[in-house]
Amino acid sequence: YNHMGSGTTVVTQKIFQLIGLTNAIFVSLNITVILSSLELWIDENKIATTGDAKELLHTFLRWKRSYLVLRPHDVAFLLVYREKSNYVGATFQGKMCDANYAGGVLLHPRTISLESLAVILAQLLSLSMGIPYDDINQCQCSAAVCIMNPEAIHFSGVKIFSNCSIEDFAHFISKQKSQCLHNQPRLDPFFKQQAVCGNAKLEAGEECDCGTQQNCFLLGAKCCDTATCRFKAGSNCAEGPCCENCLFMSQERVCRPSFDECDLPEYCNGTSASCPENHFIQTGHPCGPNQWVCIDGVCMNGDKQCMDTFGGEAEFGPTECYSYLNSKTDVSGNCGIGDSGYTQCEADNLQCGKLICKYAGEFLLQIPRATIIYANISGHLCVAVEFASDHEDSHKMWIKDGTSCGSNKVCKNQRCVSSSYLGYDCTTDKCNHRGVCNNKKHCHCSASYLPPDCSVQSDTSPGGSIDSGNFPLVAVPARLPERRHMENVYYSKPMRWPLFLFIPFFIIFCVLIAIMVKVHFQRKKWRTEDYSTDE
Repeated sequence: YNHMGSGTTVVTQKIFQLIGLTNAIFVSLNITVILSSLELWIDENKIATTGDAKELLHTFLRWKRSYLVLRPHDVAFLLVYREKSNYVGATFQGKMCDANYAGGVLLHPRTISLESLAVILAQLLSLSMGIPYDDINQCQCSAAVCIMNPEAIHFSGVKIFSNCSIEDFAHFISKQKSQCLHNQPRLDPFFKQQAVCGNAKLEAGEECDCGTQQNCFLLGAKCCDTATCRFKAGSNCAEGPCCENCLFMSQERVCRPSFDECDLPEYCNGTSASCPENHFIQTGHPCGPNQWVCIDGVCMNGDKQCMDTFGGEAEFGPTECYSYLNSKTDVSGNCGIGDSGYTQCEADNLQCGKLICKYAGEFLLQIPRATIIYANISGHLCVAVEFASDHEDSHKMWIKDGTSCGSNKVCKNQRCVSSSYLGYDCTTDKCNHRGVCNNKKHCHCSASYLPPDCSVQSDTSPGGSIDSGNFPLVAVPARLPERRHMENVYYSKPMRWPLFLFIPFFIIFCVLIAIMVKVHFQRKKWRTEDYSTDE
């Protein structure tokens, strides 16, 4: 605490930076490092911080088991400053999810930078996940130094995990002892920060916040009251793709046009300054002239892949090119690179390996840091490319997942598989042959037809879905909810009619009973009187 600045704010800020740097290191493993809680020992230490790293670790774990039980966490770390130390820290290897041993001690030497400290923390976290230090003679990575190299703390710049670390992590994550890494932590803040008007951050309770009065003037912000951070009179928005002159844009204004034939446009909804979330045609829908397939809003067009790699004079290669080149196991054709080198394509996977294109240009191709392969096959000039593994365009060497490789088949991981794995279930009848399904499996209707099923025609409709923004719920034909309401009333009537019929009959019946009772007693009285007279 004293070494980092002796102030709560500055120390907290440095810890946030430390976690941010550490989190960036674990991106390649698809792991997010979250600081669930932070405790600063300002006046005195809660435990003795003397002794070597191993002894300190055991002391800290005993304290952790007693005092951190109610705080949600996977692993706890104690940061301790040491003027000089022969160790950088200590932790139990492979015990990340063991409540009794999920902890570590990080020793902070005086001469080390925050970046190097993040590397040490990443190494200790990796050790707790069963990732040991690298054998530099056996493990490689594309960076100058790998994370689990013991010398990594002495290097600056980008560091990534080696092939050994990735394999070790894959082994750890497949075991039951890694269960705590498979959940998404639910963390509730201990306090809510008070909104500050004028800090240019939109916070709870504010409608707008463009910063100081001078900053708002420079930005030309005319919709926000800088004193209250509320909209000015007559305004209902301050900024956003659907805000114009402090007012919401009309419903039919496009706020996000489609960028691909498999993408769908979004419209302002007339009640918000924000554009609706992005929607696209359901993955698996056919696209392009040769029946390619839509994948996450992009038409996985083989011709476009060739043009992106080799320019506008290239197109997707014919079958002869793929059969010849991808049957090899070298730079000219293959189905990927494994531990033992290039992988040979099986007969069914020839069109899912290396990208082979037909080239019609007059000049030789020029691609920096790349090897161009030319082959004249059956009168076609076929081309392929080989990049170094660390080249930013190395992914362009291969056919992209989702590219069609046969009838009802697409590529996946350099294999030609059934397209059923895409989960496409939209039939032409669902949208009455007048639209397509979007990624929420709702109909996006063609122009002149209305959602939800494109069965109702409207000459003024630009087309769209219930998700696209230009069709609020009232756009759904009103007869549908009215009909449901009438059906409910209709079904309830048979229960009411017997009651209405029963009430008058019940009254009449009661009256008749009363009359009969009265007559009965009257006759009895008459008989008594007659008997008395006879006597």
